[in-house]
Amino acid sequence: MTAKEHTNLLSIFAWIYAGIQALVVCLYLLFVIVYGGLGIAMAFTAKQSDAAGLIFWGVIVLIFAFIALMGIICVISNVWMGKRLRSGMPPTQRSMIVTAILNCVSWICGGALLMPFGIALGAYGFWFALSDVGKAFLEGREFQPNYAFPANPQYHPINQPMQNQDQPYKWQ
Repeated sequence: MTAKEHTNLLSIFAWIYAGIQALVVCLYLLFVIVYGGLGIAMAFTAKQSDAAGLIFWGVIVLIFAFIALMGIICVISNVWMGKRLRSGMPPTQRSMIVTAILNCVSWICGGALLMPFGIALGAYGFWFALSDVGKAFLEGREFQPNYAFPANPQYHPINQPMQNQDQPYKWQ
């Protein structure tokens, strides 16, 4: 596959993953809004002895808000990376690696539903960012493969007769 085909696949997968994760993040945000509103309502009607319950409620809401924020960051980075891979200005290698890391850990923002796809997309992004084809594409140059063996199979080392020059004796 060429670098352009890899970037097309990565951008399509990044956009699909961003869409799926945006739906899951909306559910987390709905949870934060509903439970945050309930927590505020409880705070106005609480007695002095209910303080520990309110603090626990607030901590839970803050944890889910943090998870939703991480999901939003991952969605934005995937949309941005997909757009940059299709544009004339490719992303940097560092931004591809950061997005791949976010994709690998983004199962936290979506649970088991997003885990296999996110890890696969992150691994594919890592491979592309660290491969010779990807490095050449991200630097804006054409990839020139460096083959160790000549293209003509008759000169391939496996097709040459074996010569034992290390042995001083000729066994007959």
